[in-house]
Amino acid sequence: MSHNTIDFYNTLKKLGFQLEQQANELIHNQVNKEEIFEFVTAQAQSHSNTIKQLHELIEILSVQFNFPTKTDAANIAKLIIQVEEKLDMMEEHILYLMDSVEELKQHLPNEEITRSFLPLKPSHNRLKEIQSQLIMNVFSQINAPLPSTKNTTEEQ
Repeated sequence: MSHNTIDFYNTLKKLGFQLEQQANELIHNQVNKEEIFEFVTAQAQSHSNTIKQLHELIEILSVQFNFPTKTDAANIAKLIIQVEEKLDMMEEHILYLMDSVEELKQHLPNEEITRSFLPLKPSHNRLKEIQSQLIMNVFSQINAPLPSTKNTTEEQ
């Protein structure tokens, strides 16, 4: 009995493999027809043109109704990254200047000159205030009307 069962499963396996091969050949033969490729290409081109027209209409409507588009959001993200980089550079410069002032203080013998540098040390609160002013300037520029949306999309 066990030999018959093994033969049955082996035969079933071979028949299943043959059926799978035949199904794959049928699918490949049906899909590899040139008419299907031409149809899919035409549909993809039509779909692409429709999407381009929709993007253009959304850009026109966004200007008229004053709502941001995907490109506007991308431009804002780029501006924010630039501002953060500039803030980091400014912070590094300020730290460098503070270190330079400290070195100068150590080398200057006159106490009056050393005291004159004390007001130059910015507080942490002042740095935060400058940072918030820069961020507010960026947001005010973001909320300002865009000069031309088409120029920004053509440049990219």
